[in-house]
Amino acid sequence: CGCLLGLAGCQSGPSAEELITQDLEEQLGAVRDTDSELYAEFVEDLEASNGEDLDMLGVDATDYVTSLLDGFDYQIEEVTVDEDAGTAAADVTITCKSLYRAMEDFGVAVEQYAEQYVADALASGQTDVDESALYQEMGQLFMDTIDSAEIQDNACTFNYTRDDEGAWEVDESAEDELLNAMLGTPSSEQ
Repeated sequence: CGCLLGLAGCQSGPSAEELITQDLEEQLGAVRDTDSELYAEFVEDLEASNGEDLDMLGVDATDYVTSLLDGFDYQIEEVTVDEDAGTAAADVTITCKSLYRAMEDFGVAVEQYAEQYVADALASGQTDVDESALYQEMGQLFMDTIDSAEIQDNACTFNYTRDDEGAWEVDESAEDELLNAMLGTPSSEQ
């Protein structure tokens, strides 16, 4: 994932709140912009880490990321700046599909598919398995699950610190905040 950028703080220009809001809008807007560098990084990272598995399932990484980020939105609720301490906190609601919930639903779909597959195989006397076709069916189930994944709101706080030169920089925890929002909450925790 790309990092949220540092911001120059100057007395005569925009306020710290305005600079931080602008940074968040640029960076979070890039998440849903299919032409952005950040979006391309999502796809590249997914291909690098899971490319073989996706290929085996017949799932295109770009299609997967596009489906996962369908419905992604954000609302900057409040930016609170403590000029004396040189810190700021931006409370943001991230609206996106819950990957946890999608994976739970996928597990249920695979279990149901497997039960039906075995029942059909026993009924027809089928003894051999077309693994390629089976993997393709699992890939379709996977994409169907991602396509229909539940969208939920997630409260996030992005912390900023002003450096010695007056620039506001988002803390390293920002990527974890965004990732946690995108993972969502397992159904057992709601």
